[in-house]
Amino acid sequence: MKDIDLLVQYALKNEEKAPQELNDDFIKEFSERRVSRHMKPKFAAAVAVPLMLAIAGTGAYAVSKNGYFRDKTNVFGTVTGETYENASEEIDIQAKYDSEAFDVKVVFKDPNAAPYKYEETLDIGSFTVIAQEDGSEVVCGEVEPVAVNGGTAELKIPVGELKSGSYSICISSFIGGKKAEQPLEIKGNWSLGIDIP
Repeated sequence: MKDIDLLVQYALKNEEKAPQELNDDFIKEFSERRVSRHMKPKFAAAVAVPLMLAIAGTGAYAVSKNGYFRDKTNVFGTVTGETYENASEEIDIQAKYDSEAFDVKVVFKDPNAAPYKYEETLDIGSFTVIAQEDGSEVVCGEVEPVAVNGGTAELKIPVGELKSGSYSICISSFIGGKKAEQPLEIKGNWSLGIDIP
């Protein structure tokens, strides 16, 4: 009813305008008045919340460049272990082909930082070896865990006899171990290209 009264008042002020033009002008003025009075706080909140989230996300992104621990949970939400995520920048790998196996040298950049200072053994969790000529995956044998000495571990990936060419080793996780502790999956993305003459 209040809107109809406003429309009548507006029409009385602007008698010389055609009805459609009068209606368009009224809608424009009425909507501007309503937005300015009632929507300013809501608009400010709608702008402020995403802005604050973006600023908080920037800090989280800066933190996420380093590795971090994440709980592993089962379907019921119970914590069953933990993983160490985003460790790509904290571990260097080197590899060479040596008679039916790739020798992979893993070096922790800061062996005194967690979780590396606690790991006594290291194994490769998830990896693929790809022949770059045709993109086919090379069948690999089981990788045995090895001891970590001074922040360095030397692993062997058995691949059998390979023909000459270029190969890529793509590793997405390592498994760190310590006596009487659960294994810790250390996740990241490491990739190496190797040429076999």
